Amino acid sequence: MARLEIELDAESRRKVLAIACHPVLRAKHVTLAFGIERSDFLPEWVPGGAEVGASVALSAVAQLQNECVQALVIEIAGSTLRPHDQGTLHVTVSRTEAGRSKDSNALLASGERKAITLQLTGTVVWVD
Repeated sequence: MARLEIELDAESRRKVLAIACHPVLRAKHVTLAFGIERSDFLPEWVPGGAEVGASVALSAVAQLQNECVQALVIEIAGSTLRPHDQGTLHVTVSRTEAGRSKDSNALLASGERKAITLQLTGTVVWVD
């Protein structure tokens, strides 16, 4: 099984890490689809239709944080939803030692969103 994601470039990762509030730094990628076979790939899983290997413009449009994790809501081609499963496109920025990156999903579901504007760039990649 694999994961399709947008890997942030070095400059974008630097921008995101500049606002980190917890000690464990993440800011590596935006997940587009996970737990899938590469052969099942559909082009519509990438907002805007970018191909694997393509550079993609991203916008961080909201920031959320709690005592364990910090995340940014990401907009790609006018959408903040993953086409694959309708989850929220996001980057986990940072977490505590006790926090888990996947805790960002619960935060996105119930946390308070604060507006932010960060222009980012990344590359569509497969991760096994």
